Amino acid sequence: MAALAAVIGLVMVLPRQRRHEHIRRNQIEQVRVRDSVRRANVVNTSASQHDQEVAQLNGAISKLELRFKTVQQQVVSETPTPEQQRLITQIGSELVRLRMMVSAMLLAEATKRKAMADSVRLGQRRVRTMISDLTRAPKNH
Repeated sequence: MAALAAVIGLVMVLPRQRRHEHIRRNQIEQVRVRDSVRRANVVNTSASQHDQEVAQLNGAISKLELRFKTVQQQVVSETPTPEQQRLITQIGSELVRLRMMVSAMLLAEATKRKAMADSVRLGQRRVRTMISDLTRAPKNH
């Protein structure tokens, strides 16, 4: 009789232990998934902020290119003076360099991105200055 009671006790206890073990495994899995989702969201947030910064820099460079083309059409005649030609060449190369730096920012480490963004902004100021110089450069009449 005691053996029968022990067997019935084991039959009742073992499924309960398995159920509790299964519940614990599910809870651990839920915590692991929740943590991985949280980490992924943090990475996506920083990536989207980075993408937004790159998009803003690209937009600013596009505006500079448009301004440069407008000034060039208004100021430069069919044959530019040597001074105008020098400025046009410098502005064109600086704009290409800035585009390349912004593209490189996409692949750069987070620690280098800020320095690269600062360098791009400095380059934008240089281009603005050169465009202003182009408007004041001696012209062919």
